[in-house]
Amino acid sequence: MTTVLRTIVAAVADVAIAHGASRELVMPLIGAPADERLPITQLYDLWETVVRTTRCAGLPIRVGARAGFDRYGALGIALYVSGDNQTALRRLCRYHDLLTDSGRWDTRVEGDHLIVRWQRDGEPRLGLRLANEQVLASFATVLRQVTVDPEIREVRFAHAAPELDEHRAHFGAPIRHTDENAVVIHARLLHDKPRAADPATEAFLVAQIEAATSHAQAPIVAAISRAIIELLPDGVPTLDHIAPRLATSERTLRRRLVEAGTTFDHLLVGIQRERALVLLAGSYPIGEIALAVGFADPAGFSRAFRRWTGETPSEARKRLT
Repeated sequence: MTTVLRTIVAAVADVAIAHGASRELVMPLIGAPADERLPITQLYDLWETVVRTTRCAGLPIRVGARAGFDRYGALGIALYVSGDNQTALRRLCRYHDLLTDSGRWDTRVEGDHLIVRWQRDGEPRLGLRLANEQVLASFATVLRQVTVDPEIREVRFAHAAPELDEHRAHFGAPIRHTDENAVVIHARLLHDKPRAADPATEAFLVAQIEAATSHAQAPIVAAISRAIIELLPDGVPTLDHIAPRLATSERTLRRRLVEAGTTFDHLLVGIQRERALVLLAGSYPIGEIALAVGFADPAGFSRAFRRWTGETPSEARKRLT
């Protein structure tokens, strides 16, 4: 079952009530104060109820406008104090499950465009669509809080946004109906620093996040991650390689990863990227780093690293050392 922090659901309820939604209708949908997480379907139910009640199609934008990095606990503050924006975005992609495991972020660079994409599977219902609008609106708000003058070039919705004037005013950019939900930013943002970059605070918060993630991580995800780490020096592993180590089948592992809300490729690339960045901060030759993360030659590693991060290993080393 996929879930979301109750505080996120409660934030939707607060804005909805302020815009005329009935408290009697809303309050049963936000769970009890003792509930830390709620089923994601409860958030979708809430969105459908409040938009139909208030007839305010711009409500997701108004909820997103009230977002704040400090409302997202250690993760939000870690983004604010990261050493550079690329690291902050990488952490958002890796640790967003702490907020909700119903979707995931990823990034890619196309020319001078950085595409920050939000993916969320599920039944194509109104509540999911509205929740996705709110996620992108919140991302834009937090991005402006964390970094100085980000240039949002375009916003993409996998559905037609209903209140285009309100949406455009919030994002300050053209909106397109495409096959993905994404915010397009100038790629130079990757090399800028957040407003409050602070290495000591960053290290403290990342340790907290790692502890929280390890505690919450599904056992099968942890087991597969350990196997990937052990096998990487011998080449990029596959689930066929890992299944015998865990006394099960490749098909079963793939199904259990889907149940845990992730994929093997997502785990593999995350581990390769994180290991590469740690080693690049040291003095290891790039050829040795390539072998350590599963590549037979530096050229293949460099191509993959550029795809993951938007920069070459040499450029990352200059930034990290």
